[in-house]
Amino acid sequence: IVISCNPTPGNYRLRVRAMFSTNGNLVTPCTANSYGETEDYTITISAAVACPQPNLLAVSAINAQGATLNWNAGCEEMLWDVHVGLESSGAPAGAPSDAGVLQSFVKTGLDHSTQYEFWVRASCGESSVSEWSGPFAFTTTCPSGIWVGTTSDWNTASNWADNVVPAECTAVTVNNAAPMSISTDVTIASLTLGASANVTVNGLL
Repeated sequence: IVISCNPTPGNYRLRVRAMFSTNGNLVTPCTANSYGETEDYTITISAAVACPQPNLLAVSAINAQGATLNWNAGCEEMLWDVHVGLESSGAPAGAPSDAGVLQSFVKTGLDHSTQYEFWVRASCGESSVSEWSGPFAFTTTCPSGIWVGTTSDWNTASNWADNVVPAECTAVTVNNAAPMSISTDVTIASLTLGASANVTVNGLL
């Protein structure tokens, strides 16, 4: 039995009936029948929670700087408060990291290769909010390490495909002829150079 998320409270009658030699979709509630069984129940529906919690939290499109956070509305809410923190940090005691957002919220500005969790609550207006739902844990990825440089500086984030400077976990790939200059000590997982790569190293690699 499926009812709306905000039904009218009250007492309702429910009839369950079986009719001999009759398919279920042909059973009628009130017609005469020689063989079978009819049972009547009174169902009491209480008032719905004024600001219900969201549910079915999920995370998608995880990258080195963020992710898309998703959830199902408790009823007909339009805005939510989201809080993203380090894993096991718990629900916020004060203001959330992101207030008054829409579903499928894109969170950015996170650190790569880091374990996070997110919480979400409904914002129902007039200072009314639901209880927090969560946590839902996720881990940001390692920077991709694909060089797309328009300047030569290794440490310029915009020179990398995902706008993040490579880290120790990154397998760096340089395919194009745009020059790259490494002027400081760098630690990465590996470095693959294409035939047209142009790399100058002045530090330790």
